[in-house]
Amino acid sequence: MVYADRAFSGRIIRPIALGTAGWSFTEGLTHERILDTAAAALERGPVLIDTAYAYTTLEEQARSDRLVGEVKRHGGDDVMISAKGGHYRDATGFPIDGRPETIRRHAEASLQAMGVEAVELYSLHRVDPRVPIEDSIGAIDDLRREGKVHHVGVSNVSLDQLRAAAGVTQIAAVQNRFSPYVRDSLDVVEEVHETGMLFLAYSPTKPGPDTPPALVEAIRKIATYRRISPQQVALAWTMWITAVPIIGSTRRATVEDSFGALDVVFETDELEWIESASSVTH
Repeated sequence: MVYADRAFSGRIIRPIALGTAGWSFTEGLTHERILDTAAAALERGPVLIDTAYAYTTLEEQARSDRLVGEVKRHGGDDVMISAKGGHYRDATGFPIDGRPETIRRHAEASLQAMGVEAVELYSLHRVDPRVPIEDSIGAIDDLRREGKVHHVGVSNVSLDQLRAAAGVTQIAAVQNRFSPYVRDSLDVVEEVHETGMLFLAYSPTKPGPDTPPALVEAIRKIATYRRISPQQVALAWTMWITAVPIIGSTRRATVEDSFGALDVVFETDELEWIESASSVTH
């Protein structure tokens, strides 16, 4: 394995995390397939599983949280939970509500759905422009002091928002979209590395609307030459940056392919090719 395991909350986790949005947003996904997907990840060792109060169906509140709780009961200490609140799903879409009372309500509903007393990481899912981030983070820090949350995190933040949150309490992790294709959070990544936080990268294998076609083609050609998937190339690059990519898998085969990225060693010219292609304009 090329990419080292990561230390978090006093334990070791694999450098790839498992996301659960698809567990609620994918039509026709069976209970058995979800559990098999999680089992495939846990066969590789201790894994951080990422969920959120917003990852749910309209028919069942906190659906992904409940499924993560079931996985936790099967996986025990090999399952570390990253949960998020301040963002939810209703018939209108996905509203944001960062008020302290809402943060507490979401967190307690998630804990109840999971059947656990505490989670290793709890993050503000999205910053509410109507609520100072300091107030939202303060609510999570209150939960930490009560023992319901071990570490406080933030998600979808700018560098200024991260620094404002860090002025309230110690921030253990940041979760933003980041990949070789989408690098808007590069300044946040650099701050995280300098301060010793954990950076969790979501959507690590999906090009964005502004991704240069030349970059997509470069990664595809590297994958073809190596006889691996483009997803493995993108995941390996993300880990090379020392971020922990979150894979949104709903099938065992996807998990197995993703973990194959742990053995990808880049040649210098491949990294240079990716960097050169990333700067090509449309």
